[in-house]
Amino acid sequence: MDAHSLTRHITETYEGLRTFEYSGDTFFLYDPDGTLPDERFYSLTIATVVTGDHHDTVSDLDHPGAYRVNIGLPRNSYTARLGPAPTVRDEAGILDTGYDYAERDLVLPHPHYACPPVSRMSLPQVIVNFGPDS
Repeated sequence: MDAHSLTRHITETYEGLRTFEYSGDTFFLYDPDGTLPDERFYSLTIATVVTGDHHDTVSDLDHPGAYRVNIGLPRNSYTARLGPAPTVRDEAGILDTGYDYAERDLVLPHPHYACPPVSRMSLPQVIVNFGPDS
């Protein structure tokens, strides 16, 4: 399944979603009443389909057919699957998790958002990278 097909599947399958596209990426927000103001969009997205290395290069998405899915998980689900959220970042701000963020078809910590600030309502995020053969 390519990024466009996945985006279409999500929007056709799940009710109450709003979408926003930016730089070829699609952001999904659960807003069944359509009442959330646009400025809340980025802080409340529940999933994102990312189609290139727009914000980081560690996922190595600048290849035809490559994309990644970002999904927020409850902290206990994240910890059960991947262990404690990382807190150490390298000089580029990428979280040091011991994972190769360019791996395909594997649930990985998000390179930036696996450890969101506690003061934010956001959830730790995971990624799955897909290639043209996935």
